[in-house]
Amino acid sequence: ANATFPPRQLWVDGARAARTAVAGATLGLTNVTGGYATTASSNETASWVADGVEFRWPRQVKNWIEPRCVVSAVTGQNLIVDPDCWTQLSARNVKGGVPVPAPVPELVENVATRPPGAGEFVSTKSLVFYRPPADDPYRTPTNAVVSSLETIVNATKLENHAFEDVTWSHATWLRPNLPAGYVPDQSAVTPFGDPPAAISIAASTNVTFETCVFQNLGTPYALAVDQASRECAVRRCSFKTLAGGALRLGNLFDASRVMATDPSLWDSDFEISDNSIESTSLEFRGCSAVFAGVVRSTSIEHNSILDAGYTGISLGWGWGNYVTGEQTFMQDNHVVGNRIVGVMSALNDGGCVYTLGPQPGSTVRENYCASDRAPVVGSFYHDNGSRYFNTTDNVAETSPAPCLYLQGCCGAPALDIDASNLWCRDEGAIENGCAP
Repeated sequence: ANATFPPRQLWVDGARAARTAVAGATLGLTNVTGGYATTASSNETASWVADGVEFRWPRQVKNWIEPRCVVSAVTGQNLIVDPDCWTQLSARNVKGGVPVPAPVPELVENVATRPPGAGEFVSTKSLVFYRPPADDPYRTPTNAVVSSLETIVNATKLENHAFEDVTWSHATWLRPNLPAGYVPDQSAVTPFGDPPAAISIAASTNVTFETCVFQNLGTPYALAVDQASRECAVRRCSFKTLAGGALRLGNLFDASRVMATDPSLWDSDFEISDNSIESTSLEFRGCSAVFAGVVRSTSIEHNSILDAGYTGISLGWGWGNYVTGEQTFMQDNHVVGNRIVGVMSALNDGGCVYTLGPQPGSTVRENYCASDRAPVVGSFYHDNGSRYFNTTDNVAETSPAPCLYLQGCCGAPALDIDASNLWCRDEGAIENGCAP
């Protein structure tokens, strides 16, 4: 258990307790080489390395990510950030074409010398300090869980398997605690590869999940299906109270397979239907509720997505890498009839439905989007390199962002998008960044 302390997650009597974060401004932080100086006393900061105190930069480095780096050394009043994490962070924080040190972090997490908020916790290497919710009369907890597992199921080369009425809970992810920390590109993808899941199905055929429950999980995604899996389905399942997203489909880092023409190497023929997804991206707030990367013949339909820190449904990958020349196997993908409410609660530059890359024969249709909180881009958002989509018969309301946004920047605009019959209310104006 020592390897999991200080823990990232705590569940008390079945409910998630958030790990307390304080505003960076309250610690008087200023930039120094490799980290920050602080006005906090040395008595307060003496245990920060052992306690795994973590800096967070929501929307500060990029609008759509929230990197996390631990304090690796305390020297007088200087707090040194893990050097590998600091290097990655600076590389992502490009200003005028030049990498620059990260700004003062907005949030500092797990400062155990300060009391936790109501319903929250802080911890050291040996103790957890939990404060009950303020609106409850105090009751002595009867069950508290800290997970030591990063994976609950890791299955490869399954054929004709069915999981029905199974509940999975309590897994963690310790990558942010380690050297190099957590500095994502997007949707929790990092230089270390595709984001992991508590339940992982790889290189498998005809695997189904029906009426299962995924809850109280601390991993970037609850369920991942990838590595040339085919004919897999997730139907009528419940995903709720997740540190990250609900589902990840397909891979991004195997360049040879991304360009494969052999169908046996594709992630394809997935069905994600009639699922309930609620309260996701609570800790890893840049995770999409449903993240389908390089996939083919995939249907994401009739799902309910409620309250997500980032994008509701993200489909595709590659930005402008595959706009011309050789194409990936992405095509014939469909996002149909989903109800998506309350996304983008933490970050920016995403939407209810978000796409990347050319995907011939694909559709985004008959979806309902409400309360997309992102102030820019769009509720229905075709980002760089998106091509060959028929986007029609969608509804969006109550967002400051454009109802529909076609990205036109960076030499890789969204092209060949057939958009029609879009109903918008209390939304920003449609924006076509590709228009002459």
